[in-house]
Amino acid sequence: MSYIWCGIDEWCYRFNVIDVFTGQWPAFVLESRATHHDTMVTVNNAAATVAQIPPGLTLGTDNGSLYTSGEFRTSTVSLGITLEYILY
Repeated sequence: MSYIWCGIDEWCYRFNVIDVFTGQWPAFVLESRATHHDTMVTVNNAAATVAQIPPGLTLGTDNGSLYTSGEFRTSTVSLGITLEYILY
C-alpha cells in the first residue's frame, strides 16, 4: 500500500500487487479510504490475470490490520495463496 497525493487536502491509497520476478503490477486499486475490501479486490484482480496460480505462491505483506483481517486471510487461502507477514 502506498500513499499518493490526490489533490487539495486529500491523500489516496494505492494497493498494488507486484510480481517480484518481472517487476510488473498485475493489479492495483486506487481509493480514497483504506479498507480490507480494497486489499481483497487487488489480490483477486491479480489472480484473475493469470491462467493458473502457481503452487506455493506466497503473498508478502506487513502486519497491518488490512492484511490480518479474517476476510482477507480467508480470501487468500481460498485462492491457494500462502500469506507471509514481513516486518519492516
